[in-house]
Amino acid sequence: MYDKELLQIVFACTLLFGVFASFLVLFVIWHKNQKQQHELEKQRLLFELERKELNMGFKERELVLDEVSQEIHDNVGQIAHLIGMNLYSIEQLSTNQEQRELIKYIIDLNNRIINDTRYIAHSLNCDFIKGQGLYRMLEFDTDRINAARQLKCYIEVTGSDKSITDETQLLVYRIAQEAIHNTLQHAKAQNLKIQLIYSKDAFKMVIRDDGMGFDVSIADDNALMGITNMRKRAKLLSGSLDIHSDYGKGCAVVLSVTHQNAA
Repeated sequence: MYDKELLQIVFACTLLFGVFASFLVLFVIWHKNQKQQHELEKQRLLFELERKELNMGFKERELVLDEVSQEIHDNVGQIAHLIGMNLYSIEQLSTNQEQRELIKYIIDLNNRIINDTRYIAHSLNCDFIKGQGLYRMLEFDTDRINAARQLKCYIEVTGSDKSITDETQLLVYRIAQEAIHNTLQHAKAQNLKIQLIYSKDAFKMVIRDDGMGFDVSIADDNALMGITNMRKRAKLLSGSLDIHSDYGKGCAVVLSVTHQNAA
């Protein structure tokens, strides 16, 4: 009788211990999951905060660019037009053929200033860029580059630009501006190719030149402003920006954005 009661007590204790151990294991697993979820939520909130800060910073910058655009249009553009009108009047009054030829040449130069001023004002104005769209703005750029004969510039499009928002197109264009500027200023390239690839789930832009190339790691370590700005804008799009380059091998800037992450 005593052995039977002892056996029951041992069984009950074993059962209780098993239940407690199971509860403890489940609690540890739950606690670990909660901790992981908390960490993920923390990372998400930090990312969203950083994204909002970046967004606010770039919106402020766009406002400044809009103001500069308006200033260029209203002041520099108007002055250039006034100069052109006066030069035309002087040309009509001149009786000396050499003077008239020289005045015509100056009028042509002034018209180039007017066109360049208009282009600069438009390329700074975010509303104009959104209205024209990414492809049209890049077409303006490639036409100007080819006209200047600095290098040969091509643009290739796959798919429809209707798949990304106006805000995304603005940010992508700013990245493209920076990449194109870097090529023109530093690459000593002969060819520049821009690819816009639109698909159902993602958008990709590739800007490739055949210039002298550079060490990307050194550029990143030195936090060069142009590359830093491109990476920040890509981060604002929740996209990825990869730069492939090396000395003597040209450069390729690759921006990838999934539609669910697009601005």
